[in-house]
Amino acid sequence: MNIDFGQNLIATKRATNLALGAATFMALSVASASAATPPPTKSGKSGDISGFFLGAEVGYQANFGKTTTTETNASTTAEANGFPYGNVGVKLGYTHFFNKWVGIRGYANYHYGFTYNTSITTEANATTKTSILTSYHQVAGNVEATFKFFDLNGVGLGAYAGLGAGYGTANTSSTSTEAATTTTTDTKVASGFVLPINVGLEVYMGKHHNASLNFRIPTIATTLTTTDTAGGTTAKNEVRNLIITLGYSYTF
Repeated sequence: MNIDFGQNLIATKRATNLALGAATFMALSVASASAATPPPTKSGKSGDISGFFLGAEVGYQANFGKTTTTETNASTTAEANGFPYGNVGVKLGYTHFFNKWVGIRGYANYHYGFTYNTSITTEANATTKTSILTSYHQVAGNVEATFKFFDLNGVGLGAYAGLGAGYGTANTSSTSTEAATTTTTDTKVASGFVLPINVGLEVYMGKHHNASLNFRIPTIATTLTTTDTAGGTTAKNEVRNLIITLGYSYTF
């Protein structure tokens, strides 16, 4: 099935409208909870955990790819999913708690996903070694509502939900060595706007320390369309990356 530009634009608009609606709902929920719960004093055991934070994440990515090839009067679709990709990420932002239980935060983050494969083939006494590095980069701004539902002597358990918006790109780098000749080929697989949904669980340890289990769920695909003018063939790649990580952040 071939997806044209108009259909993709409509899908993007729908996803954006859904994201804006979800963000509005979260903002109203936070405001309502804040108004219903009296503000705590800083002398409480939970302390004041608002502030700027710096964090790191490590985990995996699952890659969901689809390629649609269109020739003169026919099209074929192939799907290839990959797991696990290694993942590392960093984030920097600010969290504000309206009271002991409800807060909101905004932050910027960067994620790098990667997988590395090698193969060795021998044919007619000639050995060829091929290495392929597949990588995924994502940078985004995020807004999340966070809800603490348990607190005991400054150690709390909570959950969060929110949205991100940014840019992602997937690439491959292939290195082939035969005899004394090495050939390297870099290929862009897909790139474009990303709109992930962020959900997860958190453990608060006093004012400064936060550990989390994070799920970054893709809503729209990054794409790349290439055309073979001589052969009259068009190929469209679509890539979605689900990012699952364990994180730690320090609040200053």
